[in-house]
Amino acid sequence: MPEAKQMPGTPFNQVENTPVFVYALKEAYVDYAGSMDLLEQHGLRPLTRREALVLIDMYPGLKNELKDTMFHLAGEEPEEEGYYTFDERGKLTKIEKGGADVEKSVYVYPGTNPELLIVLPDSVAYIGAFEARFDLNSYNGDQFVSYDSHADAVVGVEIGYDVFAQRMEETEAPEVKGITKRSE
Repeated sequence: MPEAKQMPGTPFNQVENTPVFVYALKEAYVDYAGSMDLLEQHGLRPLTRREALVLIDMYPGLKNELKDTMFHLAGEEPEEEGYYTFDERGKLTKIEKGGADVEKSVYVYPGTNPELLIVLPDSVAYIGAFEARFDLNSYNGDQFVSYDSHADAVVGVEIGYDVFAQRMEETEAPEVKGITKRSE
């Protein structure tokens, strides 16, 4: 498991080798407004759905850190209910159940509540009845009273941090031995 370092003066820990800060609540829950307030107070912002999926996919240690937790995302339009997969930019594409690698599969429960991302533990993600690593849930029915739009972690990145610009810098122009860039 990655080592987390404490963000000075805050309850947030930065997950090693990632731009992500996590405040795991122990035996407590926080609603959407509380999550957003905590992030803002500490110079952080919530992740968008796309950012969360890409970062968790990109950093296996972050995925392990967040397994079996749920946290609020920045507001986005809900998708239709069903199974989805996502690309390297986090864009969702509807699929049939089992139509993609479990690690890139998302089940969406649309609704009117603020969106929660639930990173499912292996014991749930890999069972035949589910077959998805992620659950995007904004459902507001009685079936999910335990979720009740409350999260058990607060997750964010520093305000101004651009996940996709950073990812492009990390993946662009790999160095190839024997090739030297020309000076201008």
